[in-house]
Amino acid sequence: MQLKDSALEARYLAAFHVYRNEQVAFILVKSPQVLDEQEQVFLSRQLRIVQGVMAETDFLQSRLVQTTQELRHFQEMSDAVATATAVPDPNLALSQLLRDCVDALSLKGAFFYHTDGKQFMLSITDEDVFESTGLSAARRSGVVQRELYRLCETSSAAFILEPYASKGASAARNRFDNLHTLVAPINDGQNQAVGVLVLARSHADTKFAKSDCRLAEMMAEKLQQVHQSRYDRTSGLLNRAAYEAVIRDALGQHATEKNESTFLVLRLDRLDEVYANGGTEAAVHVISQVSALLAKRVRSRDFAGRLSKDEFALLLQNCKTENAVIVADQVLEALSEYTFDWHGQALSIEGNIGIVTLSNTFVSPANLFRAARDAVDQAREAGKYASVVYDGASGKRSELSKIRWEHRIYKAVINKEFRLFCQPIEGTSGYHDGMHRYELFLRLTNDDGVLVAPYVFITTARKLGLMKYVDRWVVQQAFELIGAAHAQSEGLAPEYGFTVNLSAESLNMAFANYLIQLAERCGVVAESICFDITEAAATANLRETNKFIGLLKKRGFEFALDDFGTGIGAYSSLRNLAVDYVKLNGALVKNITHDPVSDAIVSSLAKVCRALGIKVIAESVESDSVKERLSGFGVDYVQGYQTGRPRPVEKEFSQFIAGNVEQLG
Repeated sequence: MQLKDSALEARYLAAFHVYRNEQVAFILVKSPQVLDEQEQVFLSRQLRIVQGVMAETDFLQSRLVQTTQELRHFQEMSDAVATATAVPDPNLALSQLLRDCVDALSLKGAFFYHTDGKQFMLSITDEDVFESTGLSAARRSGVVQRELYRLCETSSAAFILEPYASKGASAARNRFDNLHTLVAPINDGQNQAVGVLVLARSHADTKFAKSDCRLAEMMAEKLQQVHQSRYDRTSGLLNRAAYEAVIRDALGQHATEKNESTFLVLRLDRLDEVYANGGTEAAVHVISQVSALLAKRVRSRDFAGRLSKDEFALLLQNCKTENAVIVADQVLEALSEYTFDWHGQALSIEGNIGIVTLSNTFVSPANLFRAARDAVDQAREAGKYASVVYDGASGKRSELSKIRWEHRIYKAVINKEFRLFCQPIEGTSGYHDGMHRYELFLRLTNDDGVLVAPYVFITTARKLGLMKYVDRWVVQQAFELIGAAHAQSEGLAPEYGFTVNLSAESLNMAFANYLIQLAERCGVVAESICFDITEAAATANLRETNKFIGLLKKRGFEFALDDFGTGIGAYSSLRNLAVDYVKLNGALVKNITHDPVSDAIVSSLAKVCRALGIKVIAESVESDSVKERLSGFGVDYVQGYQTGRPRPVEKEFSQFIAGNVEQLG
C-alpha cells in the first residue's frame, strides 16, 4: 500500500516502522485525515500487540520444525534398531501354510525345504502313504534336499513329475511310481532357487493339473515371505520371534537327548551415542559389523540372532561351558579391537556377554533370556568387555527376591496396605476461587518399613495387571475423604479439591460407571475431583479415552493432562482431549529463571493453553522467584516444595478422618 498524501505519510511513518518482518509490513490507515497524538499512541500499541503475536507465531513455528525433526530422528532410530517381528511365530506360520495347502489341494503330503536357516525342513504328511515310496520318513530329507531341490535350480517355474510318461521331468522317476508329485521352486529376490516346495498325492488320487502349478507357485512365494520374516532386516540374523522358536526346540532336545549346549547374550553399550553422532546409517553400519563378527565365531550348527536393539544371541549346540567362555572371550576381544569407521570417524563400541548352560531348570525361552541378562548385568559390573557365566544359585536368589516383591504387591493390594500422601496446589495469587486443592500420591513401605519410590511398585503392579485394583483403592479413599469434608461444609460449595492419578488400564467405560456410582454413594461433589492422566495413557486408545472423559465431564468431574510439554505430540493432544488443566513438566519449570529456552517454551505453552481456555498448573515449583515468573506468564496454579512437601493424608485431614486413621493407612 502506498501513501499518496505526504502529510499522512509523515503521520504514519512511525507506525509503519513499528513492525516489519521481511515480506510482511503492517500499515493501518483509519482515514485520510491527520490523526492526533492519542490516536497515534493507540495505533502504535495495537501494532506492538500484532508484533508480539507474530513473534510468538514465529517461535511456535520454529518449535514445530524442531519437533518434526526430532520425530523424524526418533523414527529413523527406531527403524535402525528395530527387529522384524511381522510374524509372531514364523515356524508355526509355515506349518499352518503347509496344512492349508494340504487341505485346499487334497494332498497326502507337503514338504518345505529351505537352504537357509540351518537346512530348514518342514513336513505335513500321511505317513502310511509314503512308507514304501521315495519320500518315506527315512529317505525324505535326502531326496527333497538333493534330487528335487537340484531340479529347481534349473527351473524357475513349478513342474509335475510324470512317473509313467516318457516326457516330463527327468528325476529318478522310479522313486515316485506310487505318487503324483508337483515341485515348485522357492526363489529369492534375484529369482535364484533357495528352496523347494513338494506336493504329493497317492496314485489313486486325481493327477495334478496345470492350474495346480500356479497355485503351488503362489504358495511357494508366500512360504518365502514368511520364512524371510524370521530375520531381522538390519542385521540379517534371526529376529526375536524366530530365535524364541529355536530356543524352544533346543530346550526340548536337551530334555530328551541331554546334550550340553550353551546360550550367550551380547549386549552393546554406546549404541545410542553412535546414532547421535553418526545418525541412522552409522547405527545400521555398526549393527551389521557386529553381526559379521558373530557370524565368524559360529559353526554351521550354531544359531546367531538379534533379540533387541542392542542385544545379540548365540546358541552354541553341543558346546561345553568352558568352550563357550572361550568363544565369548574371542567375540569380546574382536569387539574391543575392531574399529567401526564411519566416513573417517572412529565409532567406539563396548559390550558384555552373559553365558548360560542349558538345563532342565529353564522351562521356556523367557527363563533362559532372563538368566542370560542377569549374567550380562553382572558382567557389566565387572567392567568393559567382560563375560560372566550364570550362577544358578545367584539367579535363584534374584528370582526369589523378585517373587517375594511381587507377592508384596499382591498383599498390599488385597490387604489395602498402601498409604496416601498429598501435596498442595496453590493459585499463583492465593486460592482465588476459594477451593483448597491437593494432588494425592500413592506410597508403599517395604518389609523394613521404608517408603519405596512409587515407580518401583507401580511398574511391578502394572506388569502384574493390578493397576486397576490400585486405582480403585485410591479413588475410594479420595471419594470417602472428600465426601466427609463436604458433609461438614453443610452443603456449601466444596472447600477442598483432589487430583487423582489414573492409569491407562482404568480409562474405560466400566471404570467410569464405577466412579459415578461411588461418587453418589460417598456424597461427592464432582467438581471437587480432577482426574490426572498422562498423554501416553490417554492416547493409547484415544477413542475409548474420549468416551471416558466425555461421560465423566457431563457429571461435573474435571481432567488434567500430566507432564505436558515433554512429548512431541503435546499440541495435538490438546486438540484431541477435552481436558480442563494441563500440568507443565517440572523439568522445564525448574529451569525458567536461568535457561532462556525453557523460559520461552513455558511462556509459549501457557499462552497456547490460555487461548484454548485451559487452566495451567506448573509442577516442581521450588522458589518464590519461579512462582513469580510463572505468574507473569499467566500460569494459574503452582505445585512443588514452594507450596509444601507431600504429607500423609491422615495428618493433613485429621479433622475429617475423625480417628479412623486405619482407613487411609
